[in-house]
Amino acid sequence: MTTLLKFTFVITVWLVNSAVGSDSFIELDQYYRMPKLYAYDDYDECFDAYDTPEQVYCVARSVVKPDNGSELYRFIQDFSADTYRHFRHDHLDRGLCVERCRRLVAGLDNSTLQQLYVEKFNIDFPYILNSKIFENVDQDRLNYGRLINICENYILQKVYNLTAYTEIEYCTRPVRQLDVDLLDLSFIAISMLLIFLVIASTWFDYRLNKNQKSDHYQLEIPCRKTMMLTSFSLKRNWYRLMSRSKDQLNEDLRFFQTFRFFTFFLVILGHCSDMFAVTPIGNPFDREREYYNPESLALINGSQIVQTFFEMSGFLLSIHFFTTRTRLKKVSWSVVLAVIVYRYIRLTPAYAYVLLLHATWLPKLQDGPLWMRGTQTERYMCRQNWWTNLLYVNNYVRSDEPCLQQAWYLACDYQLFALGMILVVAVTNTTSTDWRLSPLGHQTVEKL
Repeated sequence: MTTLLKFTFVITVWLVNSAVGSDSFIELDQYYRMPKLYAYDDYDECFDAYDTPEQVYCVARSVVKPDNGSELYRFIQDFSADTYRHFRHDHLDRGLCVERCRRLVAGLDNSTLQQLYVEKFNIDFPYILNSKIFENVDQDRLNYGRLINICENYILQKVYNLTAYTEIEYCTRPVRQLDVDLLDLSFIAISMLLIFLVIASTWFDYRLNKNQKSDHYQLEIPCRKTMMLTSFSLKRNWYRLMSRSKDQLNEDLRFFQTFRFFTFFLVILGHCSDMFAVTPIGNPFDREREYYNPESLALINGSQIVQTFFEMSGFLLSIHFFTTRTRLKKVSWSVVLAVIVYRYIRLTPAYAYVLLLHATWLPKLQDGPLWMRGTQTERYMCRQNWWTNLLYVNNYVRSDEPCLQQAWYLACDYQLFALGMILVVAVTNTTSTDWRLSPLGHQTVEKL
């Protein structure tokens, strides 16, 4: 058996290396023949170095104009054709200081300006975000669109002998107008209410501790009314968060925390790696070269580790279900509905609060050339599609315009939990008691 395992391991490694390393990545000097994928003017310098009344910084997308007579353009097309491992190098991301471009263009004659300006041509892929996401985009394109187009083509023509159609995605200014609407005010009101509840509940809980007992906040409250009034107590909830359950089942499942820790660690590591693929970086060469490295692929494809969350959820569902099932002769469908509704009530309030933050104040919390692209997009999507998140269907409905994209996991988990509850009850209510309590029964329910 040991020899067979070694042989299988060697064959697997050989196959992976053959699949991944069958062709090599291009040399660095060849790579830098192509225009830079990302080129951003210094954001702070744009506003500080130019003492002008109108200070504007625009983020734009450029699409290289097809030119089959250009050997470089053909090279770009061939390289970009491998969409699994390469970025599109005919689709460029630019951040341009309007004043710098204005001074550059001012020194050019009319014939050169006419030559450098490229009209929009047929583009067969989505190259820019929806203009509805950002404010005043149409006016900014009218004011600075031609200037930005010529400014970008000046560099492309001079250095690479290529031209491109450039379109403004959005523009920012050093001082932005703070527009506040009813939804923004509602977030402030809810936040103030939560702060008030925490302060009032903490004070009430403190007043209950008349004898100044050291373990007051760790004791269970027998009165339901008092329990409700202390539910927002900061100190009591801190002890709940930091304490360990003395329930025997929780003691038996303590080892599970180890798996959760390492899974969370790997998920965070994978998301940190993914950031290099979705945000502008100064050296995309190394990122693309990683796709030719078998060791790097383990990290790049590490998103599959999220599947272990669903495995753990199914495992815990089956354990808790059978623990409860031993006390009941039969679980009714009304209980199933109550459990599913209870899970919804437990998850949704905090989830809705985060959605409201993304739909209101998140874009106003910071500034910068890339901040608007991420947060303003979130704001727009959350105002349009918030209901898909609160119904936990955002992984199917309008998934191409996601609000809180990472929340796809919550939708999947909730759907699988609801389906799992229905299936385990259906199976256990229609099969024999001996089979339900057997190891095979446990495994079957967990897999369901």
